[in-house]
Amino acid sequence: MNIKTSYLFFLILCVTLPTKNLFASPYELSFNKELAYLGIGTGISIAAYINEHDRNQPSLSEINALDKNDIPAFERSIAGRWNQNMHTASYVVLAAGTLAPLSFLFLDKKDHLTISLLYAETLLLSGGGTLLSKAYVTRFRPYVYGENAPLDERLSIDAKRSFFSGHAAITSSGLFFTATVFSDYYPDSRYNTPVWTSAIVGSLLVAGMRVASGRHFPSDVVVGLIYGSIIGYAVPASHRKKSNFLVIPYLDDQQSGLTFSKNF
Repeated sequence: MNIKTSYLFFLILCVTLPTKNLFASPYELSFNKELAYLGIGTGISIAAYINEHDRNQPSLSEINALDKNDIPAFERSIAGRWNQNMHTASYVVLAAGTLAPLSFLFLDKKDHLTISLLYAETLLLSGGGTLLSKAYVTRFRPYVYGENAPLDERLSIDAKRSFFSGHAAITSSGLFFTATVFSDYYPDSRYNTPVWTSAIVGSLLVAGMRVASGRHFPSDVVVGLIYGSIIGYAVPASHRKKSNFLVIPYLDDQQSGLTFSKNF
């Protein structure tokens, strides 16, 4: 199951969770805020989808012309790496990170509708931002620089979609979302430290696997981790009651990114 498929599957899954509010939620929903988050997430996903259709697969002469010396020195040793087993294993961690928020179904205090909506927004922004970056930034994956990977892999469109790591972004967004929501619902729990530790370790684990598999350079996974963890934390944090914190993704003809707003 690829990034796009898992992203869409879990988005549909989370918004169809049963709704049941057993106690006062620490979060506050706003029509304008939810419309903005869902609208922006959907918009950047559509923009990525449209641009992806205009991309062509690399030619044999194009990949043969690639030079490892053009890669930053600290990432040069990764060029040519190929490990299919590590690639497969990374999907297990991706699935665990994406499914982590479903753990709230088994806790005694849960607010299904609110958590489902917040996670839908998180997936839209983390997944959409990842797809947008891959659609607009052409960077060859490490395995293209050698002959260890099958030729059909090196000549695929996906071979030009190294920046940035979707596994790192989506896994970290799911894990950091889970840790943030858990802390907000159970601020005095003794499990807060283990939950946050698991979020950090799980995110770093999938990032390491993506580098070890030859699918990404270190900078790809670092950007993915930063982007995903910010989204995973910021979406629920911006919905806290009496919160004046807001995260706003932006996109124009020259650049894209996130802006943060806090009123004092």
